[in-house]
Amino acid sequence: MLSNNIYRFLEMSNRELFEEALPSCILTLSARGNSTGYFKANTWKTGANNHHEISLNPSLLNRSDDLVFQTLVRCMVFLWQATHGTPPLQLGYCSEEFTHKMRELGLPCEKDYGMNVKWSVQSGGKYAAIRPNAMQSFFPLQSLEILPPKSKRVKFTCEKCGTKAMAMAGVRLTCMTEECNTPMTKEITA
Repeated sequence: MLSNNIYRFLEMSNRELFEEALPSCILTLSARGNSTGYFKANTWKTGANNHHEISLNPSLLNRSDDLVFQTLVRCMVFLWQATHGTPPLQLGYCSEEFTHKMRELGLPCEKDYGMNVKWSVQSGGKYAAIRPNAMQSFFPLQSLEILPPKSKRVKFTCEKCGTKAMAMAGVRLTCMTEECNTPMTKEITA
């Protein structure tokens, strides 16, 4: 159901913002650092065909605002640039061509080019026109419980002297304080 809603939004955006100029792409959900989402060209292959990927951070789906839709449109602009413009040399780089297209769609950027360029929603712009329909048709997603990503760090405690330490998951620690030389145990945290 969730992926159907997101694909329906992609189809609506392709029709109303890009005049159906965008090819289909693979949609994935991936918690990748602090990124809200990203686009990668020609990531997937089926036979001789390459497919583009748009990936969203699942944490967006719990938000009550429309950042999920803004992020999808931003990724769609990268898709447009890869298929109809000049692709950037570096993943995530926003060129003048990219920021011009964002402005055209009603999501003007704070800078003309660069990395991690922030954008805003222009009232009366193309995106603002589809925003109410997106919010009504594709929300609420808040009823979904999205678990936080599992921590890659684990807390350890020495049972003998009480010393605590943090380490990467999968390692074993031995307490060496005051010649303790005691194996440390993983501490279960909720």
